[in-house]
Order: sequence, then structure tokens, then C-alpha cells
Amino acid sequence: LESDAASALWTLMEPLGAILHDAVRPQYILLNDIYILAELVDVLAGEVLEEQLGRHGDAGASMRPFVETVLADVRERLIFRAQTFIKEEVDNYRPTAEDLDYPGKLERMAATSANSAGNAG
Repeated sequence: LESDAASALWTLMEPLGAILHDAVRPQYILLNDIYILAELVDVLAGEVLEEQLGRHGDAGASMRPFVETVLADVRERLIFRAQTFIKEEVDNYRPTAEDLDYPGKLERMAATSANSAGNAG
């Protein structure tokens, strides 16, 4: 009897979960900020999957596959954005002569700070 109830609940929740996924997916696919994506992964994995769904018994268990699907999609987006960042900002980085003049750069910054402090006083 309990298995029949869980099966009936699953039958009702499956289309609801698909609608939820279809509604939410365009929102996180547009996210480009790695920090926001990482925070979303933390919230979905920790607060939603572990805390919230666990409190609601069978109803929570029936939503678990849909939340896990969204979580997997967000993780995939995070990985893609991290790879893109590494490619654009690290692999394609070409240092300028000023970047390579590291001791000189520090000396100029120290001199600018000293001049600013002297002019302020």
C-alpha cells in the first residue's frame, strides 16, 4: 500500500518536476559569474537536497531526482564557465613589458604612495 502511494505520488510529481526544470533552466544557463554558480551549487546540494527535502518524507524524496537534475546542470555550467575563464584569462594571457618589470612596478607604486601621503599632509 505504501509502495502504491509512493508510485502515485511519483506519477503526479514527474510532470511537475519537468515543468520546474524547464522553468528554472533558462535562468541559470544565463549565469556567467563563477562565484554565483558555485554558491547556487552549495545551496542546492546543502540546503535543498540535504536539509529541506529530508524534512518532507516521501514528498521530498519524490522531488529529489528533479533537484539532482538541476544541480547537475548547474555544476556543468559552473565547470564550463571555469574552463572558459581559464582559457580566456590564463591561457591567453600575454604579459606586457610593464607586467614583467616587477621590481620597478613596486618601486613606482611605493613612490606614488609616498607622494600621495606627502601631499595629503
